[in-house]
Amino acid sequence: MLLAVPWADAAMVVRSINFDAKVVIDPTNPMDERFVPLTDAETSLAEMIAGAAPSARVVKAFNTTFAQIYDLEETLLREAETNTYLASDDEEAKTLVGSLAAEIGFSPIDAGPLAVSRLLEAAAAFIATLAYKRDFGQFISLNVHEFAAVGVPERAA
Repeated sequence: MLLAVPWADAAMVVRSINFDAKVVIDPTNPMDERFVPLTDAETSLAEMIAGAAPSARVVKAFNTTFAQIYDLEETLLREAETNTYLASDDEEAKTLVGSLAAEIGFSPIDAGPLAVSRLLEAAAAFIATLAYKRDFGQFISLNVHEFAAVGVPERAA
């Protein structure tokens, strides 16, 4: 289930639904009109949703990409290596959402547990700032590129 509600209503909406262990994809971003995140380093909206619907298998995904990107051809998404980041405490649900993302043309990146959604929500505020305050427009995304593919050696751990 894709949670397609305004962020301010998300927790209330999920409290009213019996998810019965269904996967819930959370693309919401709690920010004000200045693109300032409305959560802090202690929590995220995705974690609040998981708390409000304990039977749901919450995956934060698709929150760093503007809606206009979804209208693009799958081949353009693939050529641009358009990332979506996945955060969840449920590895099986994260894998399922990652497969869905890849099927529609995204390059999914496993960002870690649901607590990482705090960073993803802040990243969405950053990308919105670029789009609207720095005039990049909505046809942008936040991508990670690994330079090992072009011959740069990986740094030793």
